[in-house]
Amino acid sequence: MRRMWINQPSKQQKFHYLHGTNVLLAEDGTIYFLAGPTISQLIPAHVLSEGWIADNNSNWEKLKRLAGYYQDSSDETVIMFQDDATRTYHIKIGNKSHYGSCFEEALNKFYLKDDL
Repeated sequence: MRRMWINQPSKQQKFHYLHGTNVLLAEDGTIYFLAGPTISQLIPAHVLSEGWIADNNSNWEKLKRLAGYYQDSSDETVIMFQDDATRTYHIKIGNKSHYGSCFEEALNKFYLKDDL
């Protein structure tokens, strides 16, 4: 799997509606979406660019992806709090929970541990 993004900036291009979307590319040419109702699809190689766009990896984007989408019933309640006794920050989504010395660390643990 390789990190790619869909590079179709012109409204005249077939996949413009996906422009800027970060995806994972499998060896067989299938792309896998990180969020939303579509799981995977085939797409021509010339549409993809290496790496991921930094804005889509912002903490706000990560939190939105973890919260899910009401359109496909993947939405979840996100609970964020600081434990006064331990001074750790916690994020709880469904029955999964991670903590860290700051909210950013707790949020990144969801991505590092493949809890998406």
